[in-house]
Amino acid sequence: MESSEIGSVWHKWDMHIHTPETRINNQYKKPGKTVDEIWQDYCSQLNNSQINAFGITDYGSFENYINLKENRYKYKLSKDIYIFPNLELRVSGLTPNMDKKGKSNHSKVNIHILLSDKVSDHNLHKLLEKIQVNGPNGTKLDFKNDYDKIVSKKKFNYIPSYKEVMDALKQVFGNNSDDYLIMLPNKGDGIATDVGTGDQDDFTFINDYVDIIQSSSTSDREFYLKKHNKNSFNRLFPCVKGSDTHDFENLSKLRNEECTWIKSTLSFDGLRSILFEPEDRVIVQNENPDNKISSKQVKVIQMPEKSFKKQKIFFSKGLVSIIGSRSSGKSLLLSILARTMGYDKKIKENNEEYQSMVNDYSRGAITYYYDNQEANTNTKSVDLIYQNQLQSIAMSQEKINKFVNNILTGQNIEEKTELDKKLKIKRNSLNIVFGDLKNKKRQLNEIKSKVIKFQNEEKIKENMEELERKISSLEVKYDKNKVADLNGKIIGLGERKQVLIDTNDLLIQLPQKLINDVPDELLSNQFSTTIKNLVEKFRP
Repeated sequence: MESSEIGSVWHKWDMHIHTPETRINNQYKKPGKTVDEIWQDYCSQLNNSQINAFGITDYGSFENYINLKENRYKYKLSKDIYIFPNLELRVSGLTPNMDKKGKSNHSKVNIHILLSDKVSDHNLHKLLEKIQVNGPNGTKLDFKNDYDKIVSKKKFNYIPSYKEVMDALKQVFGNNSDDYLIMLPNKGDGIATDVGTGDQDDFTFINDYVDIIQSSSTSDREFYLKKHNKNSFNRLFPCVKGSDTHDFENLSKLRNEECTWIKSTLSFDGLRSILFEPEDRVIVQNENPDNKISSKQVKVIQMPEKSFKKQKIFFSKGLVSIIGSRSSGKSLLLSILARTMGYDKKIKENNEEYQSMVNDYSRGAITYYYDNQEANTNTKSVDLIYQNQLQSIAMSQEKINKFVNNILTGQNIEEKTELDKKLKIKRNSLNIVFGDLKNKKRQLNEIKSKVIKFQNEEKIKENMEELERKISSLEVKYDKNKVADLNGKIIGLGERKQVLIDTNDLLIQLPQKLINDVPDELLSNQFSTTIKNLVEKFRP
C-alpha cells in the first residue's frame, strides 16, 4: 500500500461489490472448483482490476467480509488493496424510486451502511443483533440470530424500517459516530426524490441521515452539489459509483470501466474526507483526474546516511506545505532538495557557513520523481526562492516585474529580448522558405493541370494492347515464286553495286597511282606541271 506519508492521492474505489457466497444472487460459480479456489480466482481478479479499495457487500450479513479479511493471505488478495464492510439492507418507511411508467425495481428502498475496517467483529455482530424486524405472531427477529428466517429463497421475508436501522446504529456507535456512513442509491432500488412524491420522509431521511449518493450520473452529481436551484437540501452530497458485481464476467470488466476516483489516503478516514469536499475529492470517470506529468513531480527525497540515516520524506502530488517552528530544518530540507535537483546558485547571500552545510548534507541525498526516476544533480530542474530573496524582490517594482515575467515565461527579460531577436530572424527565414514553397506548389499545380489533358496511363496501355491485337490479326497474302524472283534480283543488284563501288575506289586511287608510277625525272620541269594538271582532272 502506498505510504500514508504521501498524503492524499487519487485512488480507484468500488463502494459496492459482492463476493463468492453472497447471500442473494450468487453467480460466482466455476464447475469443478472448490469454494477456496473460487475465492482465489475472485481475489486474483480484484488484484488485476487496478482498483485500490473495495466495499465488500452482502445482504444483512458481514460473514463474507470477515472471511475475506481473515483469509486474504490464503486467498492471495494483494496487501495493497483496502477493504471495508458494506451492509446492504432493504427498509420500509420510504418511497422507492419510480420510472417514467410509475414502476419500481423493488417495493422497498435499499440502503447501504459503509463501516470502518477498524470496527471490531464484535461490534459488527452486535449491529446485526440490534437491527430487528417484526416476525410472525408478534415475535422479534434480528439479523444475527434469525438470518435464515428473515432472508430465504433469495428474498427478504421481513423488512426493518429505516428508523429501526438508524436506532440500531445509535445503540452500537452512539451519536455522530465516525465509524459508519450511509450510502443511498439514486436509481433503481433507490429512493424517490422528485417533488410531488407525497412523502416528506424521503426528504427528511436524505437530509438528516444520508452521507453519500450512489450514482455515476453527471446530472445527479450536479444536482447533489447544488449546481442549480432545484436542490433544497441544506448540504452537499458526494456521488460515487458501485459496480454491484455478482459474477466473474462483470468482475473482469472492472479494469476498463469508469469508476469512483477519490483523492485521499486508503482508509475510512480518507473516505470520510469526501463529505467535506464533495466536489474536489471525488468524481466518477475513466481516467485519473490527476493528469500532471509524473516525471515532473517530486515523490520522495532520501536523506543521506550521515546525520539522517537515509530517512525518506514523501511529498504529495498536490500542494505541499512544510510546517515547523523556527530553526526546525524547513529551509535546510528545501535547500537539500533543490541541490539534488541541480540548483547550483547560492541559497543565502553572504552566508558561506550555511552554504557549506547545505553542500555537506546534500552529498548522498537522492530525490525521486513519481515516475520513480532519480533527479539529475547536473541538470537544473527547479528554482529555489529563499525568504530573504523574496523580501528583496518585493521592495522593487522592477524586480517584481522581472520575477513575474520569469515565473510566467521561464526566462528573465534580457534573455527573452535576445530570444525574440533570434525568433524574428528565424521567422523571416521561414517566411522566405514558405514563399518558395508556395511558388513550387503553384508550378506543381500547373504541371498537374497539363498532365490531366493527356490520357491516363491505364488508357494508353489499353490502346497499345488494342494495336498489338490488330497487328497480330493481320493476314498477309503473298506469291512465293515472285518473292524468290525478287530476292534473286535484289541479290544481283547487290553484286553490281559492289562492282561499281570497287571501280569507283579504283578511279579514286588512279591519279595518285599515276603520279607514283611516273619516274622522278619526268616529274621535273614543265612536263611535271602537265602531268599534275592531268591528275587533278581525274580526282573526284
